[in-house]
Amino acid sequence: MTRDLTAARPPGRAPAPTGTGTMHRRVTVVDGGVRFLAWTSADGLRSETARIVTTPRGLRASGTVLTLGDRPCSTSYALLCDATGRTRRLSVRAESASLERAVALTRAPGAPWLDGTGRPPPHSGLDDVIDIELSSSVLTASLLIRRLGLHRPDAPAEPLHLTVARIATPHLEVGTMWRRIRVIDHADDRGVLSIDGPDGSSRITVDDDGFAVDVDPQDTGTGNPDGVSNAE
Repeated sequence: MTRDLTAARPPGRAPAPTGTGTMHRRVTVVDGGVRFLAWTSADGLRSETARIVTTPRGLRASGTVLTLGDRPCSTSYALLCDATGRTRRLSVRAESASLERAVALTRAPGAPWLDGTGRPPPHSGLDDVIDIELSSSVLTASLLIRRLGLHRPDAPAEPLHLTVARIATPHLEVGTMWRRIRVIDHADDRGVLSIDGPDGSSRITVDDDGFAVDVDPQDTGTGNPDGVSNAE
């Protein structure tokens, strides 16, 4: 459920965020099971930092995406994944001069998705969805890759088609989106994958733990492929 915390402010939608070009990881600090990663866009208009804790029980992370330009926006998030890589909770808060909003999606094993108040989320198509993306986040783009083991040298070569939940910034609309993901190459400690969707195509390079190193948008959009499903 999306909560608009600034209902008394004048309405109006901000333009699409800038700084959405190639993202490159500039900072990598690893201390035991804790990682601190930071990415910046090539044009300097977007950055993301994330603190990630991995244990045998799963992954938890907190991060911030800062978008600059005519309408700057700060988006903070916290997420939790279980030992199988399934997202169990993602909470997001977006703030700018004209809006302040929050949304949360959570799911217990064997239960449906719920919003931050314990009610069904506003989008009805989430029941069979396993993975969640935050549209402006590099880290959440890595979660699907890690869950399916696509960062490993023995990853399947054939493309995978599936549906993900998507929280779009800055207004935090909740919806679903198809994804086609294909392994292009593995070399040394890096993997290269292609991710397609209705919002375009990206080439993503990941390290040997599946966390993104570079994300390079390739074009502006593709058609919906046949056979979209949820990859288990």
